[in-house]
Amino acid sequence: MKLLIRTISFLALATILGAGAFAVAGPQSDRVEASENCATREVPLDEGYGVTRVELREVCAP
Repeated sequence: MKLLIRTISFLALATILGAGAFAVAGPQSDRVEASENCATREVPLDEGYGVTRVELREVCAP
């Protein structure tokens, strides 16, 4: 009985740690790749009624 409880506890701990590692490492690797192929450019915006302005946006290459 003690072996069963230890096994279940170990599997639960391993699952929690694995999910935490995936949550921390997953999104960061995507952001690093995206920032390497992006450039900041001025984009003209027309808000109507003759009101225009320029906004800086990150434009990424596919």
